[in-house]
Amino acid sequence: VAVAEADASAKCRAKCSGASCGEQYCLHIGYTVLDALFLVIYVVELAARLYTYKSLFCKNSWNIIDLGIVVIAFIDLVASAWLRGSSQMLGLRFLRVLRVARAIRLLAFVPELFRLLQLFGCALRALF
Repeated sequence: VAVAEADASAKCRAKCSGASCGEQYCLHIGYTVLDALFLVIYVVELAARLYTYKSLFCKNSWNIIDLGIVVIAFIDLVASAWLRGSSQMLGLRFLRVLRVARAIRLLAFVPELFRLLQLFGCALRALF
């Protein structure tokens, strides 16, 4: 969804010319609704885990990472609704990138993909 949203916004900005065409014309309501829907699902999932694990919730680092991602997604959703069309909106774009960390978490459940990601990281470190 994040990739499709970025692609649609890039196409809109490419067509748009002039100072009168701002950020508000390139935001699609469908993506905002999908973001809110996924956020609700993640909050329900996180609440269920918090209820289930109670005091053990904080002992698992994945739970803390998920909590951070959900908080970042909530801040992003509220800020994008509040700052719609503002020049400060560009500064908040990095929050959407941080939500990709949730997808990377799935790699931990597939050992081959996780190992491939580790090897890719080692190769990048060797280059730099």
